[in-house]
Amino acid sequence: MRWQRDRHEPQTLYHSRRYGDPLDSFREWQDCFRGHYRRAFNTRAGEHDCTDFDSLPSCLLTLSFVSTKDTPWAEKGFETGFEQFVLKDYTPYVPKDGRVELGENDRFAVIKAGNIAYTFDKPYGRISSIICGGKELLNAPVEPQIWRAPCYNRGSSEMWRLKNFRYAAQKTYSCLVCETDGGVCIKTKIAIGGPSCPPVIHADVDYKFTLDGCVTLCFDGDVIEKCPILPKVGYRLFMPAENENVSYFGFGPREAYVDRYKSQRLGLWNTTAMDNFEHYIRPQENGAHYGTRFAEVYSNAAGLRFEPLGMEHFSFNAQHFTAQMLEDTKHDFELKPLEDTVVSLDWRMTGISEAEYHNDPERALRRIDEKKLNFGFVIRPFEK
Repeated sequence: MRWQRDRHEPQTLYHSRRYGDPLDSFREWQDCFRGHYRRAFNTRAGEHDCTDFDSLPSCLLTLSFVSTKDTPWAEKGFETGFEQFVLKDYTPYVPKDGRVELGENDRFAVIKAGNIAYTFDKPYGRISSIICGGKELLNAPVEPQIWRAPCYNRGSSEMWRLKNFRYAAQKTYSCLVCETDGGVCIKTKIAIGGPSCPPVIHADVDYKFTLDGCVTLCFDGDVIEKCPILPKVGYRLFMPAENENVSYFGFGPREAYVDRYKSQRLGLWNTTAMDNFEHYIRPQENGAHYGTRFAEVYSNAAGLRFEPLGMEHFSFNAQHFTAQMLEDTKHDFELKPLEDTVVSLDWRMTGISEAEYHNDPERALRRIDEKKLNFGFVIRPFEK
């Protein structure tokens, strides 16, 4: 029995092999997660393990089907398929209420909780700075985003361009700062739309800053009636260049979207912003991870952790390119990465294919055509 301390590696708790003669394959039970430790052991077919899965923060069972002999189409050991079962899903973090320090002038509100400080730009209705342990974690304000780079099949991209979704930005109508026993609340009324076009979304966005240094973002929006399906709905952050490390608990290790995620495994993955990129010959939307339960982007000193609020999971991405850069570049070799790490936190994203599968139980998730948008995120700075 082996124990290994590792903060970001998948935690394997149970591993067994069962040889099935009728199927001519064996099944591996693996990938169960537990805290910061890993235990690996073998169990023969027919034996049982007494691991208490209920005591774990999250637990997955992966059945892997592997060829036990050479065939004309694959060598021995080739994985022919797999299936995963969520025995216990990850429970999102709940911020701890408590009074925080508030400083305010005509332009900015500064909220401090221990060694964490937020600066909120009131006229623009957005977070413009996050400092943790003296390290600035933002190079640009946190902003809503509804645009994504078009894909090879184009889909609705021409309609999106007509509506100027590419240039969509936030307009703030009001901003109210309230100090309570549970923390500082900032309530904003905003609209999102492109230039020379009516806004496509009107929303109330509330920010709550709590004693443990978290900020929760709650989005309650309405989409106008005559609006095409939206490319995506979420937020974008620009983090300084040293924030290169990426960890996420979602579908990976390659890109995963709502209509193309079943080839990927749900798990805890480690990568970098540079490696989290698919080099298509013609640049397009890439690198997102559907089904993310939490994600972290960090340097050797500090970073940000992202979790969903009021939803089971979200779509996460971190790389050195914006959607506009991908659209404007004709060939992969012409791309020049930014120094900043561009982080995307998306409530939903329209499927890559945009196809309608009328008998598909997940059909409603593949297209963003709802008129009511309700979602949220928890952002938690941390020191290494």
